Amino acid sequence: MRDDLRALTPASLTALANAGLVKRAQKEIAAGAGPKIAEDAAGTVTGTFPDGIVATLPPGVPLHGATCTCGAATLCRHRIAVALAYADREASNTGAAAWSPGEVTDEELLAHVGKNALARARALRRRGLVAELTGGATPAAKLPTSTVRFHVARELAYARCDCQLASACEHVAVAVWAFREARKLPATIALGSDGPEEVAPEAIALAEHVLEQGIAHVGPAAQARFAEARAALEGQVWPAALVDDLERLVEAYRSRSARYRTGEAAFALASLWARARASGELPARFVLGSDEAKDTALDHVRLVALGARIVADDAGRRASVYLAEPASGHVLVAARTYAEEGDLSRRVVAGRILLGALAHGQLVTRAARRQANGALTLAAARNAPVSVQPLAADAWDELPVVRDRAALSRELAARPPRVLRPVRLADSTRVLALGKVVDLAYRTAEQELSARVTLAGGGDIRIERRHTRAAPHALDVLAATLREGPRYVAGDIAIGTGGLALDPSALVTDRVVVPDLEPSAHTLDGLPATEAEAPSPLAAACARATDVLEEALHDGLAHLRQGFGERAAAATAALAATGLEGARARLAAFAEARTPSSWLDAALRVELTREALLAAGHA
Repeated sequence: MRDDLRALTPASLTALANAGLVKRAQKEIAAGAGPKIAEDAAGTVTGTFPDGIVATLPPGVPLHGATCTCGAATLCRHRIAVALAYADREASNTGAAAWSPGEVTDEELLAHVGKNALARARALRRRGLVAELTGGATPAAKLPTSTVRFHVARELAYARCDCQLASACEHVAVAVWAFREARKLPATIALGSDGPEEVAPEAIALAEHVLEQGIAHVGPAAQARFAEARAALEGQVWPAALVDDLERLVEAYRSRSARYRTGEAAFALASLWARARASGELPARFVLGSDEAKDTALDHVRLVALGARIVADDAGRRASVYLAEPASGHVLVAARTYAEEGDLSRRVVAGRILLGALAHGQLVTRAARRQANGALTLAAARNAPVSVQPLAADAWDELPVVRDRAALSRELAARPPRVLRPVRLADSTRVLALGKVVDLAYRTAEQELSARVTLAGGGDIRIERRHTRAAPHALDVLAATLREGPRYVAGDIAIGTGGLALDPSALVTDRVVVPDLEPSAHTLDGLPATEAEAPSPLAAACARATDVLEEALHDGLAHLRQGFGERAAAATAALAATGLEGARARLAAFAEARTPSSWLDAALRVELTREALLAAGHA
């Protein structure tokens, strides 16, 4: 049997061709207009269609190199239909085996990518890089500038990279070498040189200055300090991104913007400190992002929308559209700020693309660029090859989705700590396959909608959303959609008032629903009113410690308010009562010393504790 054809799932074929061709081939097969399959002793598979067209797939030849009498110069639906029909006949799509691209030899790499690409790959390896690897039947390697997926075991012709070369590129070779280094999957592998690179001391000095003065007292004169730190961090992408975030938050507070969040500033400082401490023990290229490309041009890319989120302040409203790459599940974010009021769904994102169409649609383009943090930039030129098509109700079926609570908990627990992970805009975005809505209620005091839903594969999770003036109808739309019984929901995972919770950006019923952009004729009348659930003692103790640390950051160590010592002592006692000894010891040390370094130590430990609670799903 042809193992290469047996391994080709509809998702793999979509990555190699496009969704339209695959869906058309599937419909023709379902309607009885598919090919009649024959296989000779040499392994050549022939598909003969009712209209007389014949597609011939010899062994050792990738689909795009096979022949078809339809005359298409590129991969056609007939060759795709033959692959689908063959796999269905062999009943092989249900049990594709896991494998490792590390099995591929250098001789096979040379034959596939050629001498020039292999030389470029060796140069990349000498300079050093970090690869994030996932396993399974379709293993993938996320490299600093691209992602490589291997759709068929040991068949490099079916490897797909999202760089502009697409297949026979240096990234395929680097990915193979990274898999050879992995003892188990998933894994993060450092290749090549990784010298004693450290976070620039100017960044730590900036953090200490902000802590001494406090967000409330950092004035315009600090711009020079931010510029100095940014210049010193040239080439260190993740620390530089954190410094940018910190400056943005300082400016937001100074302008009294609703986008200011003390918690975000605290995380930026804790993450800077964590990377400074870890760069001597973990691969510097991972914790610093020194091999990350700030900006990468993407090859032909297809992205499926996961909805949008709207936030507002006095300056306007910022819309962020979440777009997932179907094969890997990686989520990119296309964002734009609008000063106008009114219906944002009719506003332009880029070129002729409307926000509402993009948030509900599928994007296909060769004119996109991806920044290191996952921000997506679309070409604005009218002649740019960009199209947006509406999503069908089954469009999310091909996405990597979470189907049970246990799997979600395992995935969250297996991740490196957020303070050390790459700085991604959609780091916490997930798609969940739902079972049913168990309860739905409205918390009047918090203006928050809360629902408990079961997942398709078992376990439950909460869906929580608070009212915002930027999306005035979102709660009404969300309540109505949850009453319908959605199949999927996408959004950000966090610790909510009752444990693990998701804040939705989109849901799927018989259509895609984006609460922040939908008009509503519904109301919340008729929903049972409920009080906010009390957090667990662990979560409550962690929250008290967080409040104390954020107070100190906001006011500044040089400007602490009266009674701070008593509040810090109470938070320390709460940690002690719940057995969180590591966080207790560090918060107590900070309460006594009140220095920038003791604050950073305490903030880092509390952040790690909060993430551990998230992974455990504590209610």
